Amino acid sequence: MKTGIVVYSETGNTLGIAEALKERLSEAGKDADILQIRADKRRRKLEASPEVEGYDYLVFGAPVHAFTVARPMKLFLKRLSSTDVRVGIYVTQAAIGKTIALRRMRKMLKKKGASVITGDGVSVALKKGREQTETVLERLMP
Repeated sequence: MKTGIVVYSETGNTLGIAEALKERLSEAGKDADILQIRADKRRRKLEASPEVEGYDYLVFGAPVHAFTVARPMKLFLKRLSSTDVRVGIYVTQAAIGKTIALRRMRKMLKKKGASVITGDGVSVALKKGREQTETVLERLMP
């Protein structure tokens, strides 16, 4: 099973979870790639939009901005071709907004035909963020 971990990260928190997931997948004998989305400084245009064809399982990770999923991930998901693969999603936030962001990502992916099997978030500013990260990583394993 080949996994693509599609991630948009600004501070490194969201990317750190993607890297930890890739490591866990590798330890389990599974092939995984991190596919980074990059945007301009104003987050209005995508500078890097990775290809997701050929993956059996996709994971999408993004930070929460203004109580919803970060604009670059929204832009990417709007451009995404239809996909019928299983999908996991996660978000990172400093305080609140996880539920709305996850709901938004799930809705956008379902419109593309994806089967979203799991979704969760990590509050990176809270002491329990480390514990939440472990839970998210377990849930995202295919």
